[in-house]
Amino acid sequence: MGGREFYVLFRQDWQNWNRSLLKSMSGKKVRLDFTVGDTIGLVSFSMLDQDLPIIHGTHEDELARGVGHHQATALSGEGKQTLLSGHRDSVFRNLGKLELGDIVEVVLPYGEFRYEITDTYIVDADDRTVIDSTIDTEILTISTCYPFSFIGPAPDRYIIEAVPLD
Repeated sequence: MGGREFYVLFRQDWQNWNRSLLKSMSGKKVRLDFTVGDTIGLVSFSMLDQDLPIIHGTHEDELARGVGHHQATALSGEGKQTLLSGHRDSVFRNLGKLELGDIVEVVLPYGEFRYEITDTYIVDADDRTVIDSTIDTEILTISTCYPFSFIGPAPDRYIIEAVPLD
């Protein structure tokens, strides 16, 4: 069995487990507590044919393993900002190919969340205004270093914002 076949089977099992967990929760509001370094879900970019693990935390150890969830932000479904970050030369090397209107799916143990990309922009690497835990509406923010082809520490960040579809 090749890597892609294994992944397809893994994702099917993961989704079946998610569905059974959702049924067992039957409308209860549950907040899962994750530890830094835990794999907490998947982020899918179907138009890029990419399904990437989401790791809780954004330090180098977590980003080396997948897409990092910024701890100061909410998780999908909590009605606030979720910030995901990743390296431009690994997990997010194709991020610049996404377009407005493309769909991003986040799969967590308690549900599946679909977002539509509504905006992209570039900020200075030191600009922390994209991390805004006071936002009281659900939004998915995705961040990576920019320019994509830059060698060494990049001077900017490429930001994608997406709003929930459901």
